[in-house]
Amino acid sequence: MQKILDDLVSPEWWFSVVVVAVIVGLIGSYLVRFVDGTGKRVLTVFANRSKAARELHQMRVDYYSANPQLIPFLTSHEVRYRIGVFAMLIMAVVFLVLIVFVAVVTPPNLTSKTVVGVLAAFLSIGCASALFSAVGLLRKASDWMLVVFDVQQALDGGEGVSASADPLNGATA
Repeated sequence: MQKILDDLVSPEWWFSVVVVAVIVGLIGSYLVRFVDGTGKRVLTVFANRSKAARELHQMRVDYYSANPQLIPFLTSHEVRYRIGVFAMLIMAVVFLVLIVFVAVVTPPNLTSKTVVGVLAAFLSIGCASALFSAVGLLRKASDWMLVVFDVQQALDGGEGVSASADPLNGATA
């Protein structure tokens, strides 16, 4: 306790506190400017990306609405991405099974835990990348499915399927 009290009354301690406070204040003022500028740039990038995605979506809807004979190709895009999602999920399950296999049944010539750990780490990375790929492909499939729905709505005269027919008993409005 005496050591703490001696440090509090020493001029070296107060000088170091003042110097550190000035340095932290300078760094903080520059950091605030950087964060403000970066925030604006990030928001602008996201807004532009969102606007470009909406324009691309509308361009696809207009193209396939003008060319209804190409709708089978439109739906094939969506189906291709859904099959890709299924394949990536199967790959992730295979990686998980391999991780369990490596953890439970270690080959007799691999006595080092480091080798088994590195192998499990690589399999974990493979599993994670397969899952992230599945999510990305699912997003693309959903984008194409929205195009299919919007084209169908445009071809139905803007009413859409749900407005032109009762889905429960099939009667038209």
